Amino acid sequence: MGHIKQFQTWLEIAVKVEHDITNCTCKIMYKKPNGKTGEWVANPINEALGIIIFSTFTDTTLDITGDWIAWSKITNQAGKVAEGDPFIFTVYPNDKLIK
Repeated sequence: MGHIKQFQTWLEIAVKVEHDITNCTCKIMYKKPNGKTGEWVANPINEALGIIIFSTFTDTTLDITGDWIAWSKITNQAGKVAEGDPFIFTVYPNDKLIK
């Protein structure tokens, strides 16, 4: 596919945190190009390797075009929090959709 398009719903974002995340709460935090922040609840797909994934996109999830900043946030059972390094992904206009 190549580019992430505005309003795209068939997409997965996977993040490797490189720590065992067994029994942890996993989130992907984000900052939209307009400065608004939020979080997506992520599911571990390999707890031992620390790989989480978010794939529950709706047609309003990726509503803003431009560069998004995202990072993992892991909370263990004791309430200790670890946040990963930020990464950037770009959402491009979807010229084929009329909304």
